Amino acid sequence: MDGSRRNVGIGGSTGDAIALEDVTVIVPTLNEAGNILRFLASLPPEVALVVVDSSDDETAELILTARPDRTEVVRVRANIPVARQIGARAARTGWLLFTDADVTRRRRLWSFVLFQPHPRVLRQKRIPGVVLVKHGEEMLDE
Repeated sequence: MDGSRRNVGIGGSTGDAIALEDVTVIVPTLNEAGNILRFLASLPPEVALVVVDSSDDETAELILTARPDRTEVVRVRANIPVARQIGARAARTGWLLFTDADVTRRRRLWSFVLFQPHPRVLRQKRIPGVVLVKHGEEMLDE
């Protein structure tokens, strides 16, 4: 692995740990201008972000201005399940993390999710507002 990838794992081991670059955060939005900057500030810059935006406000513009790298905004009217599916189709990484824009992720959460020896640990410790799936497989926290 080259030095530009930050692979995470317990004690620095690589094993089955997930690299930040291998995660896409998928967020459906609807008029989240008041929440989105706080949410974006909580994301590690290494993760990809796909936002499926159904907003009438400036949510999309705020996202693209605040986080121009590793970010895609899909503008379409969609309910949450459809928006998540659209986001999953747009993602290009091996892992998808579904969440909501009004839930601020702390770095500690990222450590918990990504420093696990295997993500199936999420089945045993439910994290509100987070669903982590391997792209193309079943959800791991249900």
